[in-house]
Amino acid sequence: MVASATALGSVAPHEAGDTLGIVSTFHEFGASAGAAAVSSAAASLTSTTTASGFDDAFLVATGVAVVSAAAATWLIPPKGE
Repeated sequence: MVASATALGSVAPHEAGDTLGIVSTFHEFGASAGAAAVSSAAASLTSTTTASGFDDAFLVATGVAVVSAAAATWLIPPKGE
């Protein structure tokens, strides 16, 4: 919802359909790529006797989320500009 509102706030009304299509496509792609990356990392780090690979994979995913949030605050221009 926030991504859609942010994207729609910065485009002309006649470009809203294209904008929402792009936002939706990248949202779905990001979710599937993220799930694939975390599950692949967990599978490669997990031995047959322990599931500690999942802890490591989710720790890395948390770090990526924090860095992404920081980058988003830097990349998204303030409303007044």
